[in-house]
Amino acid sequence: SRIVLKLHVSLAPFKVAILPKQDDDKLWIYCKMLADELRSAGIRTVYSQEGTLDYRLSVQDEIGTPYRVIVDERTLEAGIVSLQDRDTTSEEDMNGQDVLHAAQKMLFGAKMVLSQ
Repeated sequence: SRIVLKLHVSLAPFKVAILPKQDDDKLWIYCKMLADELRSAGIRTVYSQEGTLDYRLSVQDEIGTPYRVIVDERTLEAGIVSLQDRDTTSEEDMNGQDVLHAAQKMLFGAKMVLSQ
């Protein structure tokens, strides 16, 4: 079963988690770059390399992080990442360059509805 702390986005300690699908130095470099971009825009962002992806996701569920960006081999090949919503568990693939805009829209603008 999934344990989720459904904090309102304004109360969540981190708004976005950047998580690599597997342990790979190239993915970590991309994760750090993306996290730095979001942080520089004022978005509280975390990234973690601890444990498996399932473990990382469950930790983010438990601390109430509303949005997660999954970085994988598609990111290195084509710049594609997956944006996941904690509450709906919906997921949308997008270009990594669009993550900042999507996060700003979800956090500060009109609610973006991810496709199911």
